[in-house]
Amino acid sequence: MTSRQGDKEAGKQGNKDNGGLSSVSLSPCVPVSLSAVVLYDGHCKLCTRGARKLVALARPGAVEAVSFQEPGVLDRFPGLTHEACMEAMVFVAPDGRRFRGFEAAVRAVATRPMLRILAFAY
Repeated sequence: MTSRQGDKEAGKQGNKDNGGLSSVSLSPCVPVSLSAVVLYDGHCKLCTRGARKLVALARPGAVEAVSFQEPGVLDRFPGLTHEACMEAMVFVAPDGRRFRGFEAAVRAVATRPMLRILAFAY
């Protein structure tokens, strides 16, 4: 049996297990969150305060602040290293695009329609 045939067989068996409904698996490269994510250093008090203020300025529910220091967080964002996060705050848009530093802050604030002009001015 080829690997492709094995995949088909596994898919058929998977459909039986969930009542005949097709299942969808997400690629690890696709962000799981439907909101944007701001990655900040949770061990730094200044960074933590800044991330909280940024979320408060953003549209409610549009931005989630996550400490990249927590176990498993960087696994959600392949290609993003601990060293890169230590250099600057990172904004990960729902579509996977990444912005660093001041541009990350501008993108987070731009989720609020009244402040979106900042993004265009930047």
